Amino acid sequence: MSETTLQKAQRLANAAFRRRAVELARCVKGCFLDESGIASFEGERVIADLRNFAKLGSHKQHAFLRDLTGAIDPLSMARIEGRREVVNRLIDFLELEPSTVRAFVEVDNGSE
Repeated sequence: MSETTLQKAQRLANAAFRRRAVELARCVKGCFLDESGIASFEGERVIADLRNFAKLGSHKQHAFLRDLTGAIDPLSMARIEGRREVVNRLIDFLELEPSTVRAFVEVDNGSE
């Protein structure tokens, strides 16, 4: 059975997507990991800050804004979920173990 035009287009699009994802993963790793593939000090600080910003791993009950009646604001919830999606995408590209990522601690080096 021969490949239809649509199947060929889908196959080519999938291959292009995979090539782009591999290249992007290499770029992300270059930003956050050292030469040995371990998160650099700077990379750990950025990931720790992003996890805090996205309220990942946070046990805070009030991660979302609430209105006067105590109902969760859906726009606040969507904003936080979008932040989490971005941070999780970076972590996925880095191919780090979740336990390693949870161990990152934001360090204040007094440079502020």
